[in-house]
Amino acid sequence: MQEEESYLQVTLQLQPTVDKDKNDYPLPKDRSLTFSQYPQTGLEVKRRVQDKFHIPLCLQTIYFNSFVLEDNQELRNIHFREGDTLTVSYTTHGDLSTVQDIINAITTVSGQLESIKESILEGSLTQEEYDQVLDYNFVDHINESFVRTTPDIVKVHHLYFIHNFGADVFLKIKRLLAGIPWEKLPFKLQCLEHAALKYFWSLSSTIGVRCYLFNFPDLVELIASSILRIKAIPNEKLSIANMHYAYLDGYYFVVRSAITIMYSGIGTMANLAELIEFREEIASMPNLLDQMTSIMLCPQFGIVNTHLGLSTLFALSFSPSCHHKIASPLIIERIMEASSHKRLASKGTVTEHNSTMINYFISVYLALVSPMLSRKEEFHSLLLQVISHMQQFLQKTNYEAIHQAEVKTGHEWSTIKPILCLVYRTIDEYNDIPLLPELYRTSLQVGLISLQEITLASDFKEIVENEGLHDYLMCLPWYMRDDELREEAEVLYRLVQAKIKTSCPPTLVNLIKGYLATNAGFTLQELMSPSFIETLEQRLTYN
Repeated sequence: MQEEESYLQVTLQLQPTVDKDKNDYPLPKDRSLTFSQYPQTGLEVKRRVQDKFHIPLCLQTIYFNSFVLEDNQELRNIHFREGDTLTVSYTTHGDLSTVQDIINAITTVSGQLESIKESILEGSLTQEEYDQVLDYNFVDHINESFVRTTPDIVKVHHLYFIHNFGADVFLKIKRLLAGIPWEKLPFKLQCLEHAALKYFWSLSSTIGVRCYLFNFPDLVELIASSILRIKAIPNEKLSIANMHYAYLDGYYFVVRSAITIMYSGIGTMANLAELIEFREEIASMPNLLDQMTSIMLCPQFGIVNTHLGLSTLFALSFSPSCHHKIASPLIIERIMEASSHKRLASKGTVTEHNSTMINYFISVYLALVSPMLSRKEEFHSLLLQVISHMQQFLQKTNYEAIHQAEVKTGHEWSTIKPILCLVYRTIDEYNDIPLLPELYRTSLQVGLISLQEITLASDFKEIVENEGLHDYLMCLPWYMRDDELREEAEVLYRLVQAKIKTSCPPTLVNLIKGYLATNAGFTLQELMSPSFIETLEQRLTYN
């Protein structure tokens, strides 16, 4: 007889910290939470509250009697019982009425767009139909609600917008617009596409709620369609011929609109690439990376487009399974040309921070894909140029300057495992390419300066603890192959020790794993996986 599954149900008492009359926060009538298994931590309870009541994690304080449930608080000794009451104190200082107005407006626009789509495609859209489409007020409201406000309020607005199907409506609009060729898309509808992109750019930037993007399976394809709207050709201006509705708009505005839409698409794609679940799809999207690297060399696009495009490649390079899709001789030649002083100067005002981040993204990307570059003959003619680019970057900067540039440009780290795997790498001793040792060594230097820089991040300790990487960082000086690299690893050792303030030595198991990663052909991913022993036995049996 199958054992009956047990459940725990608790009741929530919800207490807003502001006047309810001023900020009406719509909540489900059912104030209970049901757990199929006993919750492990306070964070697990908060996530359930966020999912059901749309209250962001960062705005919740949960009490059990007088006891505050901290995020990392283990709940096994608290002994919740069926029917217990938890008090959730939260802030509702968002402007939800405006967000609801946006949802209402785009729902209306979606219906209008469906009714005139055939006229647009046939080229028979009348002035009257054109004038009736779009109430531009909601475009300004998008900026106010999702861009020009504090991060906590943005999270509130996103959760309300998503749970009330606003994001679904915007995606429906984006699908309709994606089915209309650019030359047949009137300017007002180009502005509508831009509004949708601005929303998804904001959502993809918002840590804590952007996980909801996984609910939209065709999102990457739709964002890519905006980037691919008009083919970019290196060193040439965008050309748009045969605009059907030029008499309604004006050519100049149509070109500027295309540039703005492609820019917003690239910004959104750069954020999506940070999420491992999207990387394979982005890397596999036909013509996307060719277009993005062409845009870097297109005179009408500014330095921010170059920065965002390289940020996308940088994030994609964190997944080894993407390397064969994101690296080609043409892409490498283009990004190194895009980073040249002459090319950057042609983009207008270039700050030291912009230049540092652009060359940093390229150097880390090249270092991470370098094993593939050394294996494939088509890249061998570029190896000297690749090594030279990384070495010039290392000579001109230090880890403190990189960190300052990251702070200025708003770049944030969520993982350091790919960079750590970069420095725990075995040189291919069976490869007789003359430049291989120098490529290997320079890649290690890029990895070390990256790790040094990451130690200055405000959440460095949290990242290291979450990913269980402390021992691997502290072991590095033992595995470096020459004095200069060892000195850099010792600098990292001291930085980690100062930030984490621990005197615990690395465990013997992790010391052995580090040795295997740097001397026995294992990857650090293999060694850190739960199936490590099985992998080790298979490798030893094979050898």
